[in-house]
Amino acid sequence: MKKNKKKIIYVNVYGLMTLWWLLHAVSYGNNLDAVLVEYFKTIPKTPASIHALIGALNSNPSDTVKAAAADALGRMKAAEGKNALEYFLTYGSIRQTADAVGGGDTTHTVRSACARALAQIKNTNSVSCIVRALNTEKNETVMIDFVSALGSIPHSESVQPLLELLELTKSQSVMLECITSLGKIGNKRAFQRLLAIANGKYPLNIRNAAKVSAESLNWSE
Repeated sequence: MKKNKKKIIYVNVYGLMTLWWLLHAVSYGNNLDAVLVEYFKTIPKTPASIHALIGALNSNPSDTVKAAAADALGRMKAAEGKNALEYFLTYGSIRQTADAVGGGDTTHTVRSACARALAQIKNTNSVSCIVRALNTEKNETVMIDFVSALGSIPHSESVQPLLELLELTKSQSVMLECITSLGKIGNKRAFQRLLAIANGKYPLNIRNAAKVSAESLNWSE
């Protein structure tokens, strides 16, 4: 029994040392982004690994690594990472414009990854943070991930912002995601708008989605 305990301790310490080295190697000038990204895809859920992933999200200079850390926290459904994930929902968004996408700015990948992670953690306290970030977001792909996250964390607070975005957006992709998320949330306040879209002059896929979402609303509330 004592030998087994020593072996477990040794493996854990060795694993932590390896993880520490990987997380800090970039700062010493080695390009190990791809190694870290692959490592994070399979890293097991432990208190130490969660702590390390939060550290990578907070401190690693690479947006690719930050996004991979956020994705890993989401895969683990690590509630401990909630605050860091919420913080990075607006990472780089002040300087982010529609023209910046594709121009070398990769911060949007981090924001999207954080939204996807929060959608998996499913803490309703994150809804207000996602809504605030959505209100200032300019990147269409990130907006879709934010809207999708709101649909994955059903809460009445999301309904009005989604209805407003549905009214204002010119993007059919964003519109479709809003319709889908409103159906998942199921709040009856969305009925009139969904009905209008289902019977309106919109592409068939938009009208069909609105019909499906309208039929899925919860009228018992």
